[in-house]
Amino acid sequence: MLKDSDLARFVSSLLPTAIKKGQVHSTIIAFNAATLHDFIKRGKSINEGTLAHILPALLEPLHQNQKNTVKDAVVR
Repeated sequence: MLKDSDLARFVSSLLPTAIKKGQVHSTIIAFNAATLHDFIKRGKSINEGTLAHILPALLEPLHQNQKNTVKDAVVR
């Protein structure tokens, strides 16, 4: 992911897309959390472009309506 920005954008968009479609599974949540954690940890610095696709992936679970809340995405 550090070398391929298209792959990083794709992986970081998996969870927000799944939440919007209502098809969230704990595997997607765990994969997203582990991958983004590793990406941030290994990156030497975070620039504006990187932050632009990481931030929505991290904040999407918190922007849900109360009726459509996926509790696994918020709690984990």
